[in-house]
Amino acid sequence: MQYVERCARVFGRDRRHHRVDVALEVAAVLLAERFEAAIAQAGALAGLLDEEHQDRTRAVNKEGKQFLEALFNRLGLEFIPTHANSILVKVGDGDALFHHAMKKGVILRAMRAYGLPDWIRVSIGTMPQNQKFAAILEAWLPSRG
Repeated sequence: MQYVERCARVFGRDRRHHRVDVALEVAAVLLAERFEAAIAQAGALAGLLDEEHQDRTRAVNKEGKQFLEALFNRLGLEFIPTHANSILVKVGDGDALFHHAMKKGVILRAMRAYGLPDWIRVSIGTMPQNQKFAAILEAWLPSRG
């Protein structure tokens, strides 16, 4: 209850306070309660309060989504259109691509556990991250015959 009361005091403050100050105060409350999650939660809160950050993030995601969808279309790969920050794509052996990409420093998610052994889920990243994934995928596909 003490945690809830402290958060209520922080969020109930006069709106003239800068949003970052509010995020920092919430971080202090969270640090006192649960250190391990506090930093991530404070960062998430700051991001939610920062409209410019949200606009930049949406723009990066839109650009990355268009890039990856164009890549999958060019390579003739089936994918599920998305409105999120990741895309499901059918690559053949999802587990094999997962392990290959890990060796190259790219983490993606094989979907076998969800009953989709031929699929992966790839997060939409920055353009350099998307291009690195694209190069790995394009080099891996011909080896699958």
